[in-house]
Amino acid sequence: MRILAGLLLLLATWGNPAWAAPPVDHLSAPTVSDIGPTSFTVSWVAYAQFSPQTHYQVRVDHALYAISQFATAVTVGSRRPGTQVKVEVVTYHDGHVLGVSSATLVLMGPATPDPVYATEVTSTTFRLTWAPVPTATQYQIWRHPGELLTTVAATGDAPQSLVLGPFTPGASLTVHVVALNPSSPSAPSTGVWVQLKPPAPNIEVVAGEIGSTSFRIRWTEVDGAACYSVYRNGEPFAVVPATTTTVLVTGCPAGLTARAKVAARNATGDSEFSNEVTVLLKPAAPDKPWATEIGSTSFVLNWKLVAGAESTQVFRDGEWHVANASAPATSVRLTSGFNPGDTASMTVKARNAAGDSEPSEELAVTLLGGATTPSLRLAGQPGEPVSLSPGQSAAGWRVRGADGRVGPIRTLLQGKPGLIGLFPQAAAPANEAALAGFRRWALARRTVPLTVLELFVAVPAVAPPPPRLGLTILEESLPAGQRLPVALTVDPLGVIRGHGTDLSAAALEEMVATTLNLPAAPLGPTGEAVRGERLRFEGLHRAP
Repeated sequence: MRILAGLLLLLATWGNPAWAAPPVDHLSAPTVSDIGPTSFTVSWVAYAQFSPQTHYQVRVDHALYAISQFATAVTVGSRRPGTQVKVEVVTYHDGHVLGVSSATLVLMGPATPDPVYATEVTSTTFRLTWAPVPTATQYQIWRHPGELLTTVAATGDAPQSLVLGPFTPGASLTVHVVALNPSSPSAPSTGVWVQLKPPAPNIEVVAGEIGSTSFRIRWTEVDGAACYSVYRNGEPFAVVPATTTTVLVTGCPAGLTARAKVAARNATGDSEFSNEVTVLLKPAAPDKPWATEIGSTSFVLNWKLVAGAESTQVFRDGEWHVANASAPATSVRLTSGFNPGDTASMTVKARNAAGDSEPSEELAVTLLGGATTPSLRLAGQPGEPVSLSPGQSAAGWRVRGADGRVGPIRTLLQGKPGLIGLFPQAAAPANEAALAGFRRWALARRTVPLTVLELFVAVPAVAPPPPRLGLTILEESLPAGQRLPVALTVDPLGVIRGHGTDLSAAALEEMVATTLNLPAAPLGPTGEAVRGERLRFEGLHRAP
């Protein structure tokens, strides 16, 4: 092979007078081409007087590279990227070294950037960061498969970083980095796969589904979303799957404003927040109203104002709108459409700009008068038969209470509203049970400003009344349909405000609350304290 190469070279140069003597550039620096990060090609001018014994060998950084050869070009490999090497050519002729060429300095191509990673991923951008590469003067960022995104200048030994974008929200892409120096580009870095966050949803409130403690929002589906995160008043509320684009937001304060926003989520994270909606909720349903100043054709209806209410609507029998009162008013006098003895079912609704609350619990109000007013005649009491209807006065009844006090009812009340129990003298088991229940209820109410009187009624008439009895029925017993025991509520002046024959604790609470507007009974003592208090109470109420 060496002989054949020499013959070919001889034929190629035969007859060229320039080769008659060694050329002046025989020992000039070799030419370098095809420089990469780890290899390059070196070529040189052949010796003019070559013979089959003439051959060449490349020397790299003073070390001979590979073996000698007859060709005038060779590829040098296995170099370190980014380094500078010295290249020379040694010529052998007729068994001895003819000479060494001048040197050529070769800058190897830069190393591959590593590591490369993505941070600060948003819906449309991300930050790409990579380690600096020695000798690099520029970096190219490519998007797979072959789109050059940008070229940036090297900035020294600090990590390189830049924000790329904007891209389509939620898109996925692979990018790599190539370093460049004056000699060549590096090999591409390992590709970095980036999943951009999805775009932010756009939400709205469903107008027909605003309640007192909840409201519904909806949004259009977001491409690439795996699920949605819903926030209520700035706090996480729910996470729903990608197929769901509506949520009922619950647990909100009635009558006040609430806020909601949504973020779409994929494998990378949450999108930017959607627009935030603010919703005014309807007020809560008011508590059951109560009536005062009940007359034969009018009464005052009272209620507690609820949070967020701008006004209160008053209804009779569930659907007849009879009054409207702007906040902060909490009562209204009703004077139209009522007849003596009528019973009206009253409810109230709270209202604000969002709409009406649910109605309150119904209150039945019976006006004074009518044909069936129960009455009875009492011994020792002046005047006509005493009516038990609300609005009639029991202030002048002269009675002896169970605690031994004697006097008119208005004196025994001591300026407080009262509950009066009328019990028959006869000791029937049912009456004893009612009396015991009445006393237990009175014991539970001992901390509330309320005077409780137990009055015993003799039937039939006995004159003069036995000293043990507070009241005696004279000419007639209770009217048809009325049976003792009976409970009466009276105001501090002794005017009857309510009456009933049901002496259960619940019925007494209801009558006191609706006719006297007193709070419910507090929790009473327990254990030994209850037994001791009961004994004391029964001692006070033992008949003399």
